[in-house]
Amino acid sequence: MNHSSPKVSHLLVVNEPEQKQEIYLENKVYNIGRHSQNDVILYSQTVSRHHCTVMKVKYNQLDSDDVFWIIDGDLKGNRSTNGLIVNNKRCLSHELKNEDIITLANHVTIQYYQTNNYPHPKKKPTIINRENLQEATTTIVNADHYTKAKQTIPSYLTNLNEYTSQVPHPIIEIDYDGKIIYTNSIASLKLPNLEKLDLNHPIFLNLLNELSDLEEHFLTREIQIDSDTYQEYVQYLPQDKIIRIYLFDLTKQKQTESALEATEAKYQAIVRQISEGIFLVDLKTREIIDCNLAYCRLLNYTQAELLALTLYDLLPIDDEIIDSYIEKITAKKQELVIEGCHCSKDNQLIDVEVGISLIKYGNKETLCFVVRDIRERKKTERLLIKQAYYDALTGLPNRVLFNQKLEQAIENSNKLKHPIAVLFFDLDHFKKINDSLGHNVGDKLLKAFAKRISASLTNYHTFARWGGD
Repeated sequence: MNHSSPKVSHLLVVNEPEQKQEIYLENKVYNIGRHSQNDVILYSQTVSRHHCTVMKVKYNQLDSDDVFWIIDGDLKGNRSTNGLIVNNKRCLSHELKNEDIITLANHVTIQYYQTNNYPHPKKKPTIINRENLQEATTTIVNADHYTKAKQTIPSYLTNLNEYTSQVPHPIIEIDYDGKIIYTNSIASLKLPNLEKLDLNHPIFLNLLNELSDLEEHFLTREIQIDSDTYQEYVQYLPQDKIIRIYLFDLTKQKQTESALEATEAKYQAIVRQISEGIFLVDLKTREIIDCNLAYCRLLNYTQAELLALTLYDLLPIDDEIIDSYIEKITAKKQELVIEGCHCSKDNQLIDVEVGISLIKYGNKETLCFVVRDIRERKKTERLLIKQAYYDALTGLPNRVLFNQKLEQAIENSNKLKHPIAVLFFDLDHFKKINDSLGHNVGDKLLKAFAKRISASLTNYHTFARWGGD
C-alpha cells in the first residue's frame, strides 16, 4: 500500500487593478513583467519590463519536493526599477513560503500558495493577461466549435466599417504595401487629402519598416500634422497583413500644457522651494542631512524622523542600483532626472519624479534631491489607458482591446491546445427602444444587460462591448 503524501502544487495569484491571473508553477523558470515576451505579462505601467523571476530549485537529487525562489529582475543581472517587496520587506531574493505576499511597485501583488488540490488537467486555469483581457467570452468548447470559430474570426477583425463609421477619432487601415484600404468618416473629414498622401507623411512614416523586427503588435507615438498634434495608436494585424491606425487629437491639450509651462517657468525657483520636496544626502554615508517640510508631508515623516534615516531607507530598490545612479552623477557632474517611487512612513510607495544633482553644502559635495509628487499624473495616465480600452457607458472592455485580445487568444489556444469560443450578443429591436422611450432608457438597458452578463462570468471570461448594441 502506498502511504506517500499527495504531491504539493505551487500556485501564484497575481492581482492587478485591470486583471487577475492564477498560475500553477510547472516550469523551471517564470519571467514576470510588462514585456510581451515574459511568461507572466503584467498590465500595470508602474512595473518594470522584466520585474522579477520565479525559479525552481532542488537542493539535492534526493529531494522530492520542489522549492521556488523569487529574485528581483531577470537572470541576466538586470534589476527592476521599483524593487521587490516580500511580506513588507525589501529584498533581492527570497525562498517562497506558503501565503507569502509579494508587492511590485504600487499596484501589483502576487500571493504564493502551496496546495494539494491541483486542478484536473482539462480544467487548468487560463492565464488572463494584457494580451487576452479583451475576449468577448471565452470558455472551453469541443474541437469542432473551435474550428468553426477560427474560420470566422478574420471577418470580425477587418470588416469594422459599420461600427467605426461613428467613432469620433480618425481610423485608417493600410495593407503591407502601404495602400489605404479603409478610412472612417471622421478621418475623411479631418484629413481631406488622405488618398494623396505617401508613405513619408507623418501618419505612415516608418510603419512598414517596423515589420521586419516587430516584437509587439501595438505601437504608440506622438506625431505632428501641420499645426495639430496627434497621439497615434498603431495596431499590426499580421494574419491579415493589415495595419490599423487610430488618431487622437492632442492639440488643445498641448496648447494648455504649453501655457501652463510658460506660467510655471516664471516662478520655477520659488515654487521648487515651496511645493516640491527637497532633501540633502551625505555623499559618503548616504545619510539624510537636511530636508524641507514639503518632503516631510509627502512621506508623512517628521523632520527629525527623516534625519535619522539613510537614502537606502527611502528607495525601494537595491542598494547597488542606488550606488550606480550616484556614480553616474558624480562622474558626469550632471543632473539626473528619473521617475520612481519613495517609501512613506506607512510603507506606501509614492510615485515621484526626482532630480538629483551635486551641490556644495557645508564646504563639501552633497547630493541634492528635488522630489515632485506625480501620483495625479500617473492616475491620469492610467485613466487615459482605461478610456482607450474600455467603453465609457457600460465600463466593459471596448473593441480596440478586444481585437488585440482575440488574436492573442487564438495564439494561446494553438500553443496550449485549448479550444476557445467567441459569443456575440445582439439586442433585438434596440433601435425601437431608443426611438420610442428615448436614449436614456436605451443606455440604462445596455448598462443593465452588461451588469447581468458580467455577474454570471468568472475571472476566466471577458465580456466586451464590441458594437453599438
